[in-house]
Amino acid sequence: MLAVVLSGSMLVSHAADDADSAANDDNGVFLPADRVKERQLDRARRLIAGDGWTDAAALIDELLADDRDAFVQGGTVGATRRSIRSEATRLLEGMPQQGRDAYALLCRSRAERALAEAFARDDSAGVVAVARRWLNTPAGRKAALLTAFEALEAGEPLEALVWIERLEGFGDAPALEP
Repeated sequence: MLAVVLSGSMLVSHAADDADSAANDDNGVFLPADRVKERQLDRARRLIAGDGWTDAAALIDELLADDRDAFVQGGTVGATRRSIRSEATRLLEGMPQQGRDAYALLCRSRAERALAEAFARDDSAGVVAVARRWLNTPAGRKAALLTAFEALEAGEPLEALVWIERLEGFGDAPALEP
């Protein structure tokens, strides 16, 4: 592999060892990491393991609230990097019923209020934001269903399908009737 370095005004090339380059390069893709969010995710895992449902729910909601996502390295070298938001969602959906109830109690009113405000402003981006952050609440599922319908109307059936598939796991998902 050939590495090119700009030194002052002179272009210098160096041959790099492929093994060293592969370890440092990560295939030329930069995925942002956030150590604070990684620690929050680890703390949420520990709280769930210790039945600290309310504190875990608050941490997960905080991780889902951030518009910017980051990535966490898998458990082994070369493992796939995972989105912190998707890991937080996976933790939430994998919690026992007590934990999901604590999350619903903590977030239900905020989700309903945010959805009502998005409706009042006729803000489709606001509806999508409610669906992304609070899918595990009734208001979030309603927002996801509305987002799916809007995607269908916009000629985006695959996007609509993704939202519908996310709703399938919930027993109290809104009816798929107009």
